[in-house]
Parts: sequence; structure tokens; C-alpha cells
Amino acid sequence: MSGGSAGSVPDGLVQVSSVPSSEPGLERELLWPRFVEGSAPQWPFSGVVQLWANSSGTVSGGAGAVWWLRYWSEGLDAEALPQVPLPGLAIDCLGGVGLVSHGESGIEVGGMVGAASGSYLVRWGEPARRLEGPSEELVSEIHERPSTIEIDSAGDVVTLAASGRRVFYEMRTPARQAGDWWRVQVRLDSELLIVSVHPANHECFSGVTWLVDGSSGDVVGCGANTWATRFVAPDDYPVGELVLPDPDDVGTYLECGARLDLTHIPMRADG
Repeated sequence: MSGGSAGSVPDGLVQVSSVPSSEPGLERELLWPRFVEGSAPQWPFSGVVQLWANSSGTVSGGAGAVWWLRYWSEGLDAEALPQVPLPGLAIDCLGGVGLVSHGESGIEVGGMVGAASGSYLVRWGEPARRLEGPSEELVSEIHERPSTIEIDSAGDVVTLAASGRRVFYEMRTPARQAGDWWRVQVRLDSELLIVSVHPANHECFSGVTWLVDGSSGDVVGCGANTWATRFVAPDDYPVGELVLPDPDDVGTYLECGARLDLTHIPMRADG
């Protein structure tokens, strides 16, 4: 993923400052992505999939939806990244939704009764279709919030461990040393480390998600978000050694309060 952030995002696609390329003397331009309504991309796919809501909370687009599924990938056209409408999806408890990848069968997103109005399967290359009920995989994801690396949470300190290194992140300062204050899920999905932290005493609040380039430890984006964000890729996608981010780059929970908007994450013009 490309690093960088934006304070505001213009309409359409914008070229920003150039960055060095791997070839001496050459530079690569970065592009701000733009999302358009459509069907899911084709499989195989490697990139971020995120549940997203209209900021106004009102229906929009041809399908009349509030909630959408966004697909961010440098293998796609930055000017027209797909966002798939989820017509009829209503969420009463943001902390009770989830997203799972079924590989080449597609993405499932939504929640159980009491948290959301249902769940949807979005097959590759197709629009969303509503399911009669969530799959066992989605129910397990929502109940367990499994992590793929070693984590610990005590008081306001979240600890991550990987590659023989332990790093401590304070969610607030001064940090409380005791208590069960945060629900944490950390996934290393291929090249992207996704760190999601939700307040344990406010189950239905949205939490904060950090997107970290696992090969460098660079934080490429963060913001208020639901649990429903994943990096999806085929099983044979290459994975390198994980580099954990620096605590100063992560900051605290409140320092990352704006929404995690994927249009704020630039893409390489050369894909």
C-alpha cells in the first residue's frame, strides 16, 4: 500500500506529490482514488474490503443504500474503484457487525438480529444479495474477533508481539495500568496489518482501525471504523516478515478520530 494522508479530498482523481521509484532517477506519481457504484471486482483480488456508510446516514445511489462495500486495490482503476450497495442493510449496533472472506466465493458482511438487519454475500463480479441468515463463519468472527498475531490488552496498554519483538501502545494518556477497557483484534492479512480497537464499555460504538504496511511498519491510514475491514487475497499471496509500527506513529485512540476513508489513501500511478 502507498503511504500518505490527506486533510481534504477533492472531487474526482487528483495527482499529488511524486515519490521515488525503485529505479534511480525516476519518480512515481500518487493518485487519490475515487469510488463509484457498481458490482464487485473479479477474482482473484488482492486489496482492502471495507464496510462504508454515507456520511449523511440517508440512502443514495441508484440502489438507494446507506451501507456499501468498498474495494481498494492497486490492481484496479483508481478513477473508478467499485463500491457495492447493500440495499436495506440497517445497523443498530456498530460493534456487532463483521466481515469474512469466503475466498473465491466472495465476501460476506453484516450482523445478527439485534445488531443489524441481516447479512449479505457479495460474489466476485456481482452485486450483493441478501442471505437468510449469517453463516457460521460470520457468527464466529463476530463472537470471537480472532487475531492472527500475539496480542494483549491490560488497562489502556495494547501489546503486540511479532518477529521476536514486543511493542506497547497506549490508547490514552495517562494510561491506566489495570482494567478491561478495550476490545482488540489484530490481523496480518498478507501484506497489511489491520489493528482494530473498540471501547469495551460501549459495545455498540464504532472503534478505531489502523492500517499498517506490514513490510515497513508504516501507518498508512487510521480512523473511526467498524470491525468490518479486511485485506483479502488468494492463499498463495506472498507474505514477508512483519514489522510492527512505532508507538509514536500509532498515537492514541482519540488522536485517530476521523473516519477511516479509503479515498484518503493514495495509490501508485503505476499500479
